[in-house]
Amino acid sequence: MPKKLRKRSGQQNTLLSTFLRLFTGKNNKIASLCEKIAEESNWKLQHISKKSPGKGEKGIRPIINKEALSALKSKKPRLCIKLIDTYFRYYSNNLHGQLIKAEASHALHRNDEALKSLKKILAKKNNKFQDKVFSLFKLILAEEALELEKAIPPKQAIEYYFNQLVKLKIAPTYNEGLKDILEKIAPTEEEATPELQEHKLILKFNTEVAHLFEKKLNKRLF
Repeated sequence: MPKKLRKRSGQQNTLLSTFLRLFTGKNNKIASLCEKIAEESNWKLQHISKKSPGKGEKGIRPIINKEALSALKSKKPRLCIKLIDTYFRYYSNNLHGQLIKAEASHALHRNDEALKSLKKILAKKNNKFQDKVFSLFKLILAEEALELEKAIPPKQAIEYYFNQLVKLKIAPTYNEGLKDILEKIAPTEEEATPELQEHKLILKFNTEVAHLFEKKLNKRLF
């Protein structure tokens, strides 16, 4: 091999090994910090082992996500967020981590933080977490509408829910959290079966949505 090519090849190998050491160092740091967090939280790690994690984001991301998810399922949302945030101190690409963090924030009634995480996922269109993201958006906005309904008429609370989803370019569909608001607009028969009650609530919601779309259209036309 010519001398110049050997020199260039040697430089590339040195650069590659430097990057690998950097990424491995990052991952070891993340794992070490998570071990400390677990110890302080009296949590036995289930997915982060004493062995050195794999290289790069792909080496550490699934391990942290699994650990955070285990913490969330064990009703430890604060620990879950701490673990995910440790990852985000070093890397940024983790849509599943953002979703887990949103669910943990919602469990702690920190809806503003949950919505912030969900919007970051929503910005990445056509991702595999979209359905779960839409469901959590609707649940949180239904809770907000229910809270608002204490101070405003029920129809306005439904309009709030509708407008927020339209702004996010999410189709406004019925959520169970809207039940009490819709009952105030038009009560359903008490003797109806749960299935029939839900069907009637969905029809009521769709009627309200049709009126709201018509209202938006009229504003554009006139």
